[in-house]
Amino acid sequence: MITMFEGNSVAPIAPRSSVGERENRRMMKYCYTLSTADGEIIYNCLTGHTVLLPDGDVQAFMQTDYAVNHSFSVPLDFKEDPQWFGCAAETDPETVQEMIRSLYAAYKREVAIDEKRRKLYTKENTDRWLQAFGSPLYVFRKDDFTEAYRHLEAIFQKEYPKYRVAYSYKTNYVPKICKAVQQLGGYAEVVSEFELNIARSLGYRDSEIIYNGPCKGDSIETFLLNHGILNIDSFDELEAVCNVADRHPEAEISFGIRLNLMISQDWPSRFGIDADEESMDAILCEVSRRSNLRIAGLHFHSGELTLESWRTRAGHMLEVIDKYFPVGLTYIDLGSGMRVRGFYDKSLPKTEDIRSLERYAATALRPFAAYYQDRAMEEKPLLFTEPGTILIKDCVDFLSTVQTVKQNQGKTYIIADASKAQLGSESYIDRRPLMVIDTSLKKKRVENAAIVGYTCMESDQLYVGFSGQIGKGDRLVFGDVGAYSLVEKPPFIRPGCAMIEIDGQREMLIKEAESDEDLLRTYVFDETGGRND
Repeated sequence: MITMFEGNSVAPIAPRSSVGERENRRMMKYCYTLSTADGEIIYNCLTGHTVLLPDGDVQAFMQTDYAVNHSFSVPLDFKEDPQWFGCAAETDPETVQEMIRSLYAAYKREVAIDEKRRKLYTKENTDRWLQAFGSPLYVFRKDDFTEAYRHLEAIFQKEYPKYRVAYSYKTNYVPKICKAVQQLGGYAEVVSEFELNIARSLGYRDSEIIYNGPCKGDSIETFLLNHGILNIDSFDELEAVCNVADRHPEAEISFGIRLNLMISQDWPSRFGIDADEESMDAILCEVSRRSNLRIAGLHFHSGELTLESWRTRAGHMLEVIDKYFPVGLTYIDLGSGMRVRGFYDKSLPKTEDIRSLERYAATALRPFAAYYQDRAMEEKPLLFTEPGTILIKDCVDFLSTVQTVKQNQGKTYIIADASKAQLGSESYIDRRPLMVIDTSLKKKRVENAAIVGYTCMESDQLYVGFSGQIGKGDRLVFGDVGAYSLVEKPPFIRPGCAMIEIDGQREMLIKEAESDEDLLRTYVFDETGGRND
């Protein structure tokens, strides 16, 4: 095992035996790994994503869905060899090494809960909440969410006044959080009938909902007739839209197109429709056959986080607009993919990619402001982004309780009544801020301990490198867990926990803890198809 700070060089990840030579070459172009005292770090030059694998099993990680979805590896069945567009992966090895050093240094620094939250998470408050609602527990800070929302909206509207927020439900669909977005004037961005029904139950009109995703279900017809904002993902969905228009010739039907654009990724995305001439002409031909059907908008989304990717995204979309839709669009949806705090900020010290909301707004929206500058305000399209993580991540915290402190083979483990899955997939990218609330009478000093979860998985590590006084019964506060946490936590070993909302001096339960019955009511327990109650 080597450490990063002894001058060791980074190395490309070794080829996977289960994929072809071309796939290995592409993967090795932009993914690097480095061994550290905490495990194996993998850095993706293409997207900026970085993960730390405590178990060090890089080969196993590269074959997971997470690795494929976050552009660390290619799908095993991918055979094509597309044009390489070039990106940060072309950076010289010394710069790549500096990037990873900076990431690791940021990770190792003690990440502290800010002073405002320290005043909130007193022993008195946390004891009261956990006794009332159980441990562990999510805490949604509504006042901070409201501030974050208004801050983002103001910055983006300064660049393009007809900008609107379309909150990504998949990031965290807790209804009270989604209701806060509605109260602030935001749209709902959904990708399933389940999420669509949440938005409708909160009082959203379909015209205030953006319906994306590759598998929309049977609600398309009603949604279109209610003037919902629907972006087709395939030609089969185009056919479904055309069928609605044919069945209802008296209704004005409009829809948008999810574009598939090559930004800088090394293989095609599975989402959207190619923005080539053949595909666009085919769509326009179908629309021209129906007097009650029109294309109202364009949509694109990429998981790439760099400012350069946003610059390229805007440029490609404007090329499509200028060629096919110079007039007539009522909205343009730029998707999401932004990071301005935490691990990512410190990752690229030698490049232009020092990110802020102001720089994202200028990069993404200013080209559209210039393109439509001569249009009257009523003729300019609405411009959406779909923020999720950037809004909600920092506004939800997670309370847990230490169950025991133990040593195995010289390594100290702090076992909590929580799981890493409850901190969300963002916790695989950077370490969550941590605060320990003193409640234990029997404490011990630990060095470089691992806070681990209740599951039977060795990889269930919530926090590595903890040093300090700690004991059984102490409360742990993990900060910034609002994104892809509660909504991704599987019913693995234990049911899910509760969530409360803090709004000034007001405290409110907004999600009950799940019971065994909640999880088991859909299962059959006996041979007759009944339940053992």
